[in-house]
Amino acid sequence: MKHSITLLIILIIASISACTRINTSPPRMLTTADILIDPEHMYVSKDPLSKHEVQHDIDILMHAMTHGYGGWQFITESQRKQFSSAIMRIRKKANRHASKGAINLCTAIDDALTIIPDSHLRARIDIAASCANRRKQFIRQPSVGNNIAADHTLPWKLIYRKMGTYRVPVLGISSLPNYNSNAWQGFEGALLSLAKEPIIIIDLRGNRGGSDTAMQRLRLLLTGHYPPKQIKRHKRLNPETIAIALNDIYLDIQYTKEKNEPIPSWLTQDKHELEIRFQHAIDKKTSGTRIIDYSTDKRFSSKRLHHHQPHIFFLTDSKCMSSCEGGLEMFTDYPHATRIGQNTGGAIHFGNVGTLMLPNSAIMITLATDYWEFIDGRQLERIGYAPDIPVPPGQDALDIAFKLALKKRTPVRPL
Repeated sequence: MKHSITLLIILIIASISACTRINTSPPRMLTTADILIDPEHMYVSKDPLSKHEVQHDIDILMHAMTHGYGGWQFITESQRKQFSSAIMRIRKKANRHASKGAINLCTAIDDALTIIPDSHLRARIDIAASCANRRKQFIRQPSVGNNIAADHTLPWKLIYRKMGTYRVPVLGISSLPNYNSNAWQGFEGALLSLAKEPIIIIDLRGNRGGSDTAMQRLRLLLTGHYPPKQIKRHKRLNPETIAIALNDIYLDIQYTKEKNEPIPSWLTQDKHELEIRFQHAIDKKTSGTRIIDYSTDKRFSSKRLHHHQPHIFFLTDSKCMSSCEGGLEMFTDYPHATRIGQNTGGAIHFGNVGTLMLPNSAIMITLATDYWEFIDGRQLERIGYAPDIPVPPGQDALDIAFKLALKKRTPVRPL
C-alpha cells in the first residue's frame, strides 16, 4: 500500500511538471516578413497583452533596429549596448508590461529609444498619440510666433506686408508634403514672381519637414543656383530597411482610404517602385550601405538660371525639423541669408523615415532608413541650426524681420 501511494505521488508530480514545463527551445529566426506590414490585414492592438506577445514584439523591434534601422552603425557602441540592455529589461519584465497594457509598453519602449540621439526615433500608439515621457527633456517649445501659413489650406502662402511706402513679400511654408501632390500647384509661379524682389522673408516656423524637393526648387528659383550639398548620404540596402520604408507607404494609403479620399497617383507609383526594390533586395539578399556623395553630384550644376541675389530672412523655431532644416542647409553657403528666431529642432542626421508596426501591441516606431553625414564633421542632432539673430521668447520673429528689412541698404520694392 505504501509503495502504491508513493508511486501515485511520483506520477502526480511528473504530470504537474510536464504541464508547467518551460519551453526552452530557441525562438524561431525572425525574418523580413516579421517587419513588413500586410496591407490587407493591418494590426490592431491586443490589449491586454500576454507575456509571450510582449516578448514577441520586443524581439521584432530588436531585429528591426539591428537589421533595418539606417542609423544603427552610426551611433556609438556604448549607445548600442545601453539601448539593447534597456530593451532586454523590458523583455524580462514582460508579465508586468503585459498586465499594464499597450500604452505602458509604448512608454517603456520610447524611454529606451531616447538613449539613441536621433530626434526622429520614437514610439507611438497611433498616428497622433505620442508615448513621450523621458523624451520631454529634449523637446523645446516654440515661442517666437506662428507661421503665416499655419491655418492655410495649402502648405504655403504668399503675402505682401506694407511698410509705409514699401512692401515686403513673406512666403510661409508650414509643411513639406510630396512635391508631386496638388498642394504645390502655383508654388513655382509664386517663386518666379519674387525673382526681382530685393528682400524676401521665408517663414519656416512650425515646419516639421517632409520632402526636400520644394526647398531645392526654392533655392534654385530665388537665387538662380543650386550648389552641391556638403553631405554624404549613407543609404542602408537591407530588405528589412526597404520593408520599413514600404510600411510607411502602406500606412499612408490606409489613412487616405479611411478619410474616403482618392489615392494620389504619385503614392501608387512610389508603392510600385518600392515593392520592386524590396523584391530585388530579397532575391539578391542585398546588405550593407550605399554612399551618395552630394558634394560631387553632377546633377547640381554650377550653371546659373539668373544672377539676382535677394537678401532672404528665414524665420525659424524649435519645430522647424528634418527637411525644414535640410532647406536651411541649402542656404548655408549663400551670403545673403539671415536666420531669425530660435534654434531649430535638431532632426537632421537620421532621415527618410519609415515605420515599424509591432504586430501584437500595434505600437508604431518611426525609424530612419538613411544617415546624413556632414563632410565638415558638424553634429546638429538635438541641437539644430542656431539663429543669426535670436528672438526673445514671446516676441514675434516676423516683426523683427520687418524691422531689419527696412534697415537694409537695398530698399524693399516700393508700392
